[in-house]
Amino acid sequence: MKTHRVLSLATVALIVLVLLCGCTAAPTETPTAPTEETLQTLPTSAPVVIPNGERTSDGVKVTIHAGLLGELTEELTEQQVKDGYTAAVKNEDGSITYTIAADAYDTTVARYRTDARAAILYTVEDGSYYSLKSAECAEDLSSITLHVDRALYEDSMDALMVFGTGMIAVTAQAYDVEAPGRCVIKVVDDAGATISETVYPDELIL
Repeated sequence: MKTHRVLSLATVALIVLVLLCGCTAAPTETPTAPTEETLQTLPTSAPVVIPNGERTSDGVKVTIHAGLLGELTEELTEQQVKDGYTAAVKNEDGSITYTIAADAYDTTVARYRTDARAAILYTVEDGSYYSLKSAECAEDLSSITLHVDRALYEDSMDALMVFGTGMIAVTAQAYDVEAPGRCVIKVVDDAGATISETVYPDELIL
């Protein structure tokens, strides 16, 4: 099963490379280097700031980076309304500023935090990552430790678990104005040696 998974991922990667590199016509003119003026007009990605919000007299306002929104838009979902969301405004950088009623906010955010931690710990039972043996996650989502079989980890694409678990943690923190604002993700082997250490959102590219 593992071989099939790796081969499938390799096949997808090859298809992407073909699409990107093999299906475009050769340029008829020699490309020119970008000027300083051109570089200054290129769009830059907005930094991921966690948390980015405040308690106000109108409720709690939180601004969520575009890369953390998933399918969410400025149109409030039925669940968001139930959770106390009262307004949403889309900003020029693609982020959305939500307003959540003060009397519903703490309960809603506590549930986000609990659900995120459960989802991170569930990755062990899920079986998507063959090398993952166990996981630990702080209550406030500030740290995640992933215990792996080193040989299986290094012979697979299981490093994707760092991105997956990190995204869950920082997305939940993004709605929490009291959040620590970072998540340290460690991958360690059976001997307790650290294979990698990643700090989100510092090292998160969206």
